[in-house]
Amino acid sequence: MRTTLALLVSTALALAHPSQSAAQEDGTPLNERTKTEPRSAGRQDARPAVAPDLVGLAKRSVALAQAGDDLPEARRLIGNLRADARFEDQPQDFRFSVIGVAGYIEMRDGEPEAARTLFRQALQIQDTDPDLWYWLSWVEAALARHDDAALSLAALFRRAPEQIDNLPDEHIWRLVNEPEVSAAARTELLQAIFDSGWKREALGGAGRFHYELALARAIEGDVTAQRRIVPGVDDPTDIVRMRSDKRFDAVIDRDDPALAPRAAAERRVARLQAQVRRAPERLDIVAELQSALLVAGRFQEMITLADDVQSAIDAAPDGKPPYEDMDPLPWVQNLHAKALEALGRFDESLALLEAASRLEEKGVPNVSQALNLAQMYASLGRADDALAAADRAGNDMSGYGRMVKASAEQRAHLLKGELDAAAKALDYLRENRSISEAIFLSALVDAGDLDAAAAVLVAQLASPEHRAQALFEMQTFNSFPTLPGEVAATANWKALIARPDVQAAAAKVGRIAKVDLYRWE
Repeated sequence: MRTTLALLVSTALALAHPSQSAAQEDGTPLNERTKTEPRSAGRQDARPAVAPDLVGLAKRSVALAQAGDDLPEARRLIGNLRADARFEDQPQDFRFSVIGVAGYIEMRDGEPEAARTLFRQALQIQDTDPDLWYWLSWVEAALARHDDAALSLAALFRRAPEQIDNLPDEHIWRLVNEPEVSAAARTELLQAIFDSGWKREALGGAGRFHYELALARAIEGDVTAQRRIVPGVDDPTDIVRMRSDKRFDAVIDRDDPALAPRAAAERRVARLQAQVRRAPERLDIVAELQSALLVAGRFQEMITLADDVQSAIDAAPDGKPPYEDMDPLPWVQNLHAKALEALGRFDESLALLEAASRLEEKGVPNVSQALNLAQMYASLGRADDALAAADRAGNDMSGYGRMVKASAEQRAHLLKGELDAAAKALDYLRENRSISEAIFLSALVDAGDLDAAAAVLVAQLASPEHRAQALFEMQTFNSFPTLPGEVAATANWKALIARPDVQAAAAKVGRIAKVDLYRWE
């Protein structure tokens, strides 16, 4: 989590120096998460002074919390401050800051439940600070309090929409896509995103969130709400989703040139190219552009872009990376590998993905690329290598990650003829299918159980919640080269889609079409 205590520090110090802003006095930067000015600046003269000895305790606690090298002592000092008989008589901003600092200490020391309690106490004093809403949402997600995390993030969108671009995009996606978030909480978050007017310009627009909200309203049968939301949907794959789903027929014109998937893909590429030019220090935008180029089938441009990234890294002085955040680098390399695969350069692709899987992911051992490597080895028919890569990914991962891992293991065991082990992996996927119905369906197809797969797919098409993804899976996208380990599953999938019962179920609720795009999800 890329955040600091700058806002809390500046608030505490400004109260100690009512004549000027502490951020100006001691050089404390603006809050690195929300880029806001200290809230106490410009309003000091009207406030009572804080007891100097309490300010001293606050300063020492904050210094220790920021350094992180003696959190127990920081906890002790902040505890003494809060236990002081005068604490409740101090100004509101000071009490808010102190309790927020106490929560930050607990969060940094790996105590999310204690941090959550303290953040909520601070927000009862002053509920407009975007950083605390973010931290609260983050610790609630860590505690698997998924609905609470989504609602706290929704509160942040409602209170400080102009600062959302400074949040980590992955946290927003995590909660929008978390299977255990209830439909009501998820829809409230999506509505808050939509109402905020957030454009997400740096990463290609907020259209994906608009689609998710439009789908939620379609499930509810709220056509009026759909009409308000649909004009903001501009992601090409989401346009494919709307065109395939009859629940959108009342609110879209399928002949509208703006809803041509190929044209939308090219527009997205152009938007992201412009963003890369405006913010060349943002590696996350580069990764988004690579993804957009992949969907458009512009593979050589993906490779050139990745080569430029590597050249910039190689040329950068030691200790001075060329990008403000290097965390997206494994995904840049992953997408580079996918482009090489699309061009049939399999050995190069595999070597690059292997290297990407060795990079750290947000400071910890890589899981995402290790799992993708396991899947690629399975696709190449290299079962033992697939199992080794899956094992190297470990078990410290999301529920979705465990589904991907079990899928790779099932495919590898099928390649080896180890049917009992493959069945065990399939049982795991069946038991956890609520996390990803699509992965479970693919596992049935891999196993060659087309009767069971057809029953699952027909049920998905009949389900308001699962229909959109089922229809999307059935669209005919442009194909990447079929690898040796994919031959049987590809044939099984075509046979499944051609079944009369599946075709009839799809025709009731949607349509299947040829799409001049490639898939990347």
